[in-house]
Amino acid sequence: MSIDTKKLEEKLKARSSSLKLIDITKKFLSHDGKEEFIAVDKLNLDIKSGELTTLLGPSGCGKTTTLRMIAGFESITSGTLLLGDRPIESVPPNKRDMSMMFQSYALFPHMSVFDNIAYGLKIKKVPKPELEERTRQIIELMQIQGMEDRIPSQISGGQQQRVALARAVVINPRVLLFDEPLSNLDAKLREYMRDELRSLQKRLGITSLYVTHDQSEAMSISDNVVLMNKGKLVQTGSPKDIYENPVSRFVAGFIGKSNFINCTVFSHENGSADIEVFGKKMTLPNPGTHFDTAKNTVIIVRPEYIKLCDSGKGIVDARIEKAVFYGNYIQYDIRVGEQQLKVESYCPQGIKIYSPGNTAGILFDLNSLRVLPAISED
Repeated sequence: MSIDTKKLEEKLKARSSSLKLIDITKKFLSHDGKEEFIAVDKLNLDIKSGELTTLLGPSGCGKTTTLRMIAGFESITSGTLLLGDRPIESVPPNKRDMSMMFQSYALFPHMSVFDNIAYGLKIKKVPKPELEERTRQIIELMQIQGMEDRIPSQISGGQQQRVALARAVVINPRVLLFDEPLSNLDAKLREYMRDELRSLQKRLGITSLYVTHDQSEAMSISDNVVLMNKGKLVQTGSPKDIYENPVSRFVAGFIGKSNFINCTVFSHENGSADIEVFGKKMTLPNPGTHFDTAKNTVIIVRPEYIKLCDSGKGIVDARIEKAVFYGNYIQYDIRVGEQQLKVESYCPQGIKIYSPGNTAGILFDLNSLRVLPAISED
C-alpha cells in the first residue's frame, strides 16, 4: 500500500529541533588520575532547526567528544545543552529524542533489512501493528522496497546507507547525529555516498550534526561548518565564507589549499589595505579585519587566485618547477626567489601551457586576497 511520502516528510520536519551549546566543557583525568586535561573548552554553538552542521578539525580537536556529549554517551563537565528550549545535559541518551548513524553504518549482519530498521521501535516497545506500519512507511520513503527480507551483505553500499538512515529516522528524532559515517569507504564511493546522504537530509529536513576530519566532505554537504582545534571553536560559518574569509592561518591552511606570502601593510583604512609583496606595492580592496598592521603579516593566496602570464607582464616573474595535468586544470609548482607557490590553472581550450624550466609572470586576483597574522594563535 502506497503512502503519502510528502506527509511523512512534513511530519519529520515538524519534529526537527534547534540545538544550542552554551559554554560546554569536558575535562578528563590522566590514566594515573594525577593530571586533568581539557578536551572541549567552553564551546558555544547555535544549530538551527533543519540545518546540517559539520564539526570539522584534526584528530584530537574535540569534535567526537562533543558529539558524544550531545548524544549523552559522555557526561558534560560544565555548561548547558538545549534541545529547543529544554535543557538535556542530565537526560539519559535514550530519552534525548536523537538518533546516531555510526561509522560503516553498524547494521546488524544477521538481521533482515526490515528488522534492522525496526530495531529502535522494538527497543522502545512500540506495539507491533504500529511498529510494522512505521517501518514500512520509512522503507517506502527511503525507496528500498523489495529488500525487507534481505540481510545487509546482500544489498549494495548505497542501499546499506539508506537502511542505516531509515533505522535512525524511523523513531522520529529531533536531531540526527553522524559519527564519520563514510570514513571507511574508498574515495569514489565516499563521494557518491555523501551526495546521497545530503540529498536525503535536505528532503527530510531533520536537524543534523555531522563529524568528520575530511574538509572536502564538510565543504560539500554542510549548511554550516564548525572548525575546531585543541578543544576550541576556531571559526564557524558557511563553507563559502570560511573558505573565502578565514580568520587565521590555521583555518586557511586546514580548509582548502593556501599559499602564505610575507607582506608589509602600510595602511588599513576604509576597508582596503595598501601592502607590499615581492617588492611591489598594491592595494587590496577587501583584506579582512583579522590582522594588526604593527605585527608581521602574510597574504593568503589560494592556488586558483594566481594567474600565469607572459614573462614581464605580471607583478613579478616566476620559474616553473613542476606541472601536473589533472584534466580540467594544471597544477604548477612555481618559485619566486626563495618563495615556492602552488598555482591551479584551469584549462579552457587555447590556454597557454607552461613547462618546467619556463619563466612566467604572475598576477593575483586582488579582490580575493586576505591578510592575516604571520603566526597563528589557534
